[in-house]
Formats: sequence, structure tokens, C-alpha cells
Amino acid sequence: MLLLAVSALVQAQMHNPVKWKFEGKSTAAGEGELVITATIESGWHLYSQFIDAGGPVPTSFKFEKSSDFELVGKVKEITPVTKGFDKTFNMNIAYFSNKAVFVQKVKLKKPAITAKGSIEFMVCDDEQCLPPDEASFSIVLKDTHTKEEAAEEAAKTEEKTATVALQPVADTLQANADSLESKQDTTSVASPTENNGGGTSAAGGSSLWAIFLGGLLGGFAAFFMPCIFPMVPFTVSYFTKSSEKGSGVGKVFIYALSIIVIYVGVGMLISALTPPDTLNDLATNGIFNFFFFALLIVFAASFL
Repeated sequence: MLLLAVSALVQAQMHNPVKWKFEGKSTAAGEGELVITATIESGWHLYSQFIDAGGPVPTSFKFEKSSDFELVGKVKEITPVTKGFDKTFNMNIAYFSNKAVFVQKVKLKKPAITAKGSIEFMVCDDEQCLPPDEASFSIVLKDTHTKEEAAEEAAKTEEKTATVALQPVADTLQANADSLESKQDTTSVASPTENNGGGTSAAGGSSLWAIFLGGLLGGFAAFFMPCIFPMVPFTVSYFTKSSEKGSGVGKVFIYALSIIVIYVGVGMLISALTPPDTLNDLATNGIFNFFFFALLIVFAASFL
């Protein structure tokens, strides 16, 4: 039943159907635009900033306060929105398909600024809606209309021209240097794989041990949770009272080993056959949680 539930939920795995692109454009001396572009997968909808209450989460923008620039007006939606009746929310909703472009005008107080902030958004298709997500951004915007920037661009152009003119000479010198280095390498060769401890690097080994110890401590902590600790006397009494003398220990080992094999086996199977977010998707899926709710009710009734 567990494998059937996993296969049924594979098609509903959470992913990220929206890709964000950020760009700063200088429009005039002391003025610019922060251009935010969303590329949306086919079949998915990104919602407008202007959604009535009771509908999906509208797209919203937050900018960190800075003395380097000043926001001019609100974020404008450049891409035309599509408006229509949504059966899921039972209301008219404005949304974007395939692509959405947003622009925030700014007034610069410095020749170069960095605008930081975040976007909160939500996407849905014809079958499901993903939980609201957030994307952070950091946009660099330079004022290319000032005299200083124009002079800097001219200097870069001259430098590039000089570099192109000297490139043949540089290539020749580099070729000679490479030839000399290759001759030196043939006289003394060191093993690139040599290390002090051998085997797994210290950093990798330390990380794996940290994960193992973290899981072990987490298991001990879970032992004292309200849903586990009260069940310990029932479990212990089951093995001590229902077994003949000496046979209870063997059944305890089988019981513990079975738990380990089932959890590790199913976990490895899911991890090997599905994307990394599958276990999290299962834990947050309503149908899957209801199945375990019913299963726990059966277990509780069996104890009674």
C-alpha cells in the first residue's frame, strides 16, 4: 500500500515552475529601472499583484531601505495580464502565463547602487497550487548617463583596444612559458592523489559523521515525544509477557531490525527513484497523512 501511495504521488511532486531574472537599467541621469522577469513553465499561472481577498496569494515585492536610491511609485506590470474565472477559488483572477515582466523605477543618489529585496509569489496549474514561495534578489544598477560613467566607458574602450593590439605578443610569451613549465614537470612529478590520512577527506568524513550523530541524537530526542514515550510500557510488556522465557530477547532484536530495514529500505528506494523533495512532499500531502492517520487508529485499536 505504501508503494502504491508513492507511485500515485510521483506526478504531484513539488518543483519550481518559475525562474526569475533580475536586471538594472539606466534610463537617464540619476534615474533607472529595476527589471524583474519571471519565466513560467507551460501550464502554470503566476498571479498578478492585484488579487481580491479570498483568492490565491498575489505577487508582491519588498525592497530593503537604502540611502543610495529612492523608489519612484509602485512596481508596474509590463506584461498584459489574463483575466478569467477560476473554478478553484470561485472568482475572477488576473494571472500571467509563460512570461511576466515587472518594473520598478528608482531615483539614484549615487552613480552605482545595489537594490536588495524579495518577491513573494504563488503558482497554480489546472490541478494543483504550490505553497507560496519567496525569492530574494540583489540588483546592481549603474548610472551610465553621468559624465564620470561616460569617461570610464571611454577609458575601458581604449584599454580594450590596446589589449587587442598586444594580444599576439602576449600569446607568444604565454606559449613559451607553458613550454618551459611542461619541461620542468617531466623532471619531478608528484602524485595528485596523495593525502595524509588516505581514503575519504577529513572534511567529507567529518560531514558524514556529523549527519550520523545528528540523526542519532534526533532519534533519542524523538523517544521522549508525547506520541512515543507513553507507548514504551505497552511495547515492553508485549515482549515480556507474551513470550516464553528467553525467547523475548530474540523477538526484540527482530522487531528492532525490522524497523531499521523497513525505514532505511523504503527511504533509499524513494531517494533513488525520485527527486530529493519527494519525502518532504509525502510528509505534507493530505492523502498520505490521512492514510497514516487511519493506520495509527488501527494500531491503537489493536493495543486496546
